[in-house]
Amino acid sequence: MKQQEQKYRVAINATILDDKPSGLGMVTMNIINRLPDLLPDVHFTIYTSYAKDLRDDIDIKLTSKLLQYSKFKKLSGLYRLYWNQVVLLFISRRYNLIYSPTPHGSLFIRKQIITIHDLISIRTDKLYAVYNLQAHYYNFLLPSLAKKCVKIISVSNFTKGEIIRYLKCDATKIVTIYNGYNKELFNNFKKTGIESKQAPPFILAVGATYPHKNIEYLIRVFNKLKNKKLIKHYLLIAGGKNAYLENLKVYITELGISEWVIIKPYVTNQEMSSLYKQAACLVYPSLCEGFGLPVIEAMACDCPVISSNYSSLGEIAGNACLFIDPLDENSLEDALILIINNESIRNDVIQKGRLQAQKYSWEKTASDVAFEINSFLNKLT
Repeated sequence: MKQQEQKYRVAINATILDDKPSGLGMVTMNIINRLPDLLPDVHFTIYTSYAKDLRDDIDIKLTSKLLQYSKFKKLSGLYRLYWNQVVLLFISRRYNLIYSPTPHGSLFIRKQIITIHDLISIRTDKLYAVYNLQAHYYNFLLPSLAKKCVKIISVSNFTKGEIIRYLKCDATKIVTIYNGYNKELFNNFKKTGIESKQAPPFILAVGATYPHKNIEYLIRVFNKLKNKKLIKHYLLIAGGKNAYLENLKVYITELGISEWVIIKPYVTNQEMSSLYKQAACLVYPSLCEGFGLPVIEAMACDCPVISSNYSSLGEIAGNACLFIDPLDENSLEDALILIINNESIRNDVIQKGRLQAQKYSWEKTASDVAFEINSFLNKLT
């Protein structure tokens, strides 16, 4: 009966989903699971090769596993290009709208909404040149795709400005919708069951994916503080891409601090929540971010944050962290000493962070996305 009452058909391009979810995968999953309740008159069909974490009452069309980056790496990127440009084109004929929580779509479809999280790979400072395949997509296909679609969702006002600057898009078709975070998992009161009471004190870094994350800068400052005997902490680097992590390992070995640095290439959400709760602080020295989700997750877990003051991070973090200049090592050195040794400042940062995190939720994100989808569909009648 419910099927007959549904007035519109919307396909969701969830080909980013994987059994080892990336940041974009987490965004996609959290929005998808909430949309059907927000738009009951819309029949949603999800196109994905991985459906384990999606609700079981939703229409799912399984695609080829070749779309999973964790298994097929660059081959998955090439296949995704084919799938979006060719397969999605034929699929689109059966739907009123194609919605993508990522920047993927077809150059031949107009009735689509895409989400652009950042444009790091095409910035003139070349912070992202390490990943050439993605850079080619962003340079040569995304500008045309952005002009073709009916709406672009940006995850911050900073990213909106980047879209206007680099993709030459009309500002009126771009809407900012902030990301959320999992409040059931990332919070200051609920234990995950995997916290270690014997864990040594550590400073946390998250998402060592590419050079723009600026982890070498953090390692240099950490090494200085160790040499000066100003901290007794370990440095724990959680998550990241293998190529960048391997470069970091070489650098750490050259500095002679391998015994003080722990690298965990892949961390589950449950493990990440535990790390936030146990860490002395999160250091997020990124040179460029479209949003910066770890900053909010850490704040929600009462983990004090030291963050770069570049790109979107000031917009997202508000006044709830210690800001640093990510090119000035003295700036981070001073901030780490303060957050570790000054209990008053530490508690103030924690309290402000808890309040700042409350401004974000996946419920709010999904509701705003639903509004944009509904606005477009209403124009069809």
